[in-house]
Amino acid sequence: MKKLLIITLLWIASACATTEKYNTELNGWIGKKEVALLETWGKPSSIFKLGQQEQIVTYVHQDNEIIPAESMMYTPDFNNGYTLYAPFSYAEDFADWPPAFVVKNICQTSFHIKNGIIQSWQWRGNACQAD
Repeated sequence: MKKLLIITLLWIASACATTEKYNTELNGWIGKKEVALLETWGKPSSIFKLGQQEQIVTYVHQDNEIIPAESMMYTPDFNNGYTLYAPFSYAEDFADWPPAFVVKNICQTSFHIKNGIIQSWQWRGNACQAD
């Protein structure tokens, strides 16, 4: 029961994250120095030079979310089973069949920097959100 409560609280907290908030966060970087971006975001995934004083700095965040397999559990009190999802039920639900599936979450955020100042940004992916 405690695990279910923790999972529910994490789900509620993640529901507050939106792409609109991410856009607002990124808009706050326009006009700021590249040095501040590097200090806050860390080492970029890639840097593409457009010229001597112009570049695209890109950050990529990626992870996998495992959606557990659906399992049926029958109890002596009911003729029909009800659906539970591993790993939220019992140890026997960790069977190989039916298999779980993996969703790849990715966010690629790029900043256009000219003369050391952030000019614009662009993101793409299915996991570009901010709280």
